[in-house]
Amino acid sequence: MMATTYHSFSTLPPGYTRLFDDWGTVGYNFTPAWFENFVETALDPDQQVRIYGIAAADRASTPVAALPMRHRARAGWMPTPRRLWGLSNYYTSLFGPVVDRGRVDRAHLIDELARAVCAERPRWDVLDLNPLDRDSPMFEEFRDALTRHGMLVQPYFAFGNWYLEVAGRSYADYLGGLPSVLRKNIPYYTRKLQKTFDTRIDLVTTNDGFTEALAAYDKVYRASWKHQEPYPEFVPGLSQTAIKHGWLRLGVAYLDGEPAAAQLWFVHAGIAAIFKVSYDERFTKHSVGTVLTAKIMEHVIDIDKVHTVDFLSGDDSYKKHWMSHRRERWGLYAMNTRTMTGCVSILRHVGGRAMQSAWAAWKRPGTEGATVATGTERQP
Repeated sequence: MMATTYHSFSTLPPGYTRLFDDWGTVGYNFTPAWFENFVETALDPDQQVRIYGIAAADRASTPVAALPMRHRARAGWMPTPRRLWGLSNYYTSLFGPVVDRGRVDRAHLIDELARAVCAERPRWDVLDLNPLDRDSPMFEEFRDALTRHGMLVQPYFAFGNWYLEVAGRSYADYLGGLPSVLRKNIPYYTRKLQKTFDTRIDLVTTNDGFTEALAAYDKVYRASWKHQEPYPEFVPGLSQTAIKHGWLRLGVAYLDGEPAAAQLWFVHAGIAAIFKVSYDERFTKHSVGTVLTAKIMEHVIDIDKVHTVDFLSGDDSYKKHWMSHRRERWGLYAMNTRTMTGCVSILRHVGGRAMQSAWAAWKRPGTEGATVATGTERQP
């Protein structure tokens, strides 16, 4: 195996693009298009991309694994911890290493990625990767691999993820299986809106009507309870990306010509992802958001024929009424037992007993680190 570090997606050999495209079937968060918009619009000026690539030792040097990360460029003379984060943030609903799924040596590929990160000089003091699929075998494999290469690893809870398994049902079947309150309220709220207002719901999937719909979305978002976006170009850029790749489902509900609710969904690889929902707080009592959700849900189930609807991040109480299942996303916070700053982080985040455990592990033959699996919902 051969490890190479790249500093942008544009410099990746084509084989890596195919690797990310293949993982895009797991979710749009793994596609090159997602990462390209992320890098363009959601990185701070002092952050840099670092992509670890693993290629097979064959004649073609076939890419078999990759891990996209980010770090801050050092500035000034003051010493600062060397931190490495996943190429993800609060916009990201799922992250992790990508590996060639046709190979049987997945754990070995994960180990090679961990080795590549931990072998760099100067060493990284802290690694933070999230949100990861806690139920995937790769979660444990990557944790164990980082441990073998000198890190003390603390898993932590990131967020709950509610989702719907459509299981071949029609929207009418799905509606019939909802909790009775929601099942009755959807048609009631719809009729009430139509009696009270001149009601119109637009669902934009292409460039036709996109500019108006995005402006309406922005207006609703600013009139909602939501905080303003810290990266204002991210959502417009992602929306344009979604149009280009056929993912976009941008719904806007108008009451008497005024945009009252807006939702941004993406449909990709049979999964409908509910990315952003908002409504103008002036229309709270009219439950226009519920009506809009139902309308888009009907479209993605009956027209797009998705197999999964994903409410992405968060345990908001209303989500469980729409969805059928819950899973968890976790993170891995890895601290380097071989650096002074890494050891300080261990003492700070885990405690002295863990530091003693790490030291004892170092002295045991064949062991290079220690793992701390607290099971607590702690995010460093």
